[in-house]
Amino acid sequence: MILLEAVQTQAQFSFDETNPDQFLLCTKLANDLKQQVNNQIYYGEHPTHISIAAVARRYNISQSYALELFKKYYGESPQSYLITLKLEVGKKLLRQPKMQVKQVAERLAYADASHFGRKFKKHFGLSPREYAQENH
Repeated sequence: MILLEAVQTQAQFSFDETNPDQFLLCTKLANDLKQQVNNQIYYGEHPTHISIAAVARRYNISQSYALELFKKYYGESPQSYLITLKLEVGKKLLRQPKMQVKQVAERLAYADASHFGRKFKKHFGLSPREYAQENH
């Protein structure tokens, strides 16, 4: 319960005390997505699309139920959560001196650097290039 109380105090979470199993399942889904992003970034030779449906299947639930859980506990869709994870990792990669925007986009499995750039700017208010210049 201490862990659940600590998580409740974080703004992005909403905890329904009547169903802790749902909450735990949702955090497992979120952790699985985080692990896939990390594996893709740090260990994957060829970045691939991370499938929300595949993650949901691992837990024997439908993609729509995964969406329902994420909306309930995180206040966003699993896809939005995944995009945020990838963009946060993108910020870390852009701080590396020799990392170019195109390389970051490829590592994050974006179709092209301009698509990554649009998502990044929408999320952080700066283009990846501007962010890299400010943080070197």
